Amino acid sequence: MSDDRYDPLPGLTEIPAFLVRKLSRRGRRRFWVLAALVVAGVAVGLYFVIPAITETKQERAAAEQRAARERETALVARLKAEQRLVEGRGAPTRGLEGDEAIAARRTLASDLSAAVQEDARRRVETGELNRSIDRVECERFPRGAHGEDPATDLENPVGRYACLAVTADVPATETARASSIGYPYRARIDFPTGKYTFCKISGRPGEGSLTRKSPVQVPVACGGDK
Repeated sequence: MSDDRYDPLPGLTEIPAFLVRKLSRRGRRRFWVLAALVVAGVAVGLYFVIPAITETKQERAAAEQRAARERETALVARLKAEQRLVEGRGAPTRGLEGDEAIAARRTLASDLSAAVQEDARRRVETGELNRSIDRVECERFPRGAHGEDPATDLENPVGRYACLAVTADVPATETARASSIGYPYRARIDFPTGKYTFCKISGRPGEGSLTRKSPVQVPVACGGDK
């Protein structure tokens, strides 16, 4: 019969302490010195590594912000070039009254539509626009309750228009009316002087193009808000 004594095998989390107890006094001193050195080394490493990681994250965030600003600047520049101001002039209506004035104002509105169509087709030729233009439709802006024509409003010397360089027509369905899609323009006519100005505004062909928001405002000279 043996009287040897032994310690039962500890659990996994207790193994380190179990092994330390098995060491001699000198071995335990060496172990604790080594452990202290390891802890100190880890602390020193974290002292240098954590600021480096933080600095890297800050640099990455700053780079992303710079890239976002550059993209925004490029977008604004492109949109400003897209909606460059175009000017034209027709017969002035100053001094005309009644039906004669209305006829002259309607002629100016037709001149505006023709000029917008010419501008859109020129942009197609240069590759700025990629869909051919069928026609141009202009209406009062903002749209009136009954679609009033600015040309007939003799009390107002200025007419603001929303024009669409039409690229395709969408037939009516059981649930929707017929509509047109195309490139949107905004315009302003000064009837007494016969001068009109217009801009192509941001937007691809599609329904809702005239109401799509843009980071660049429509100039007042093109009928934008003051």
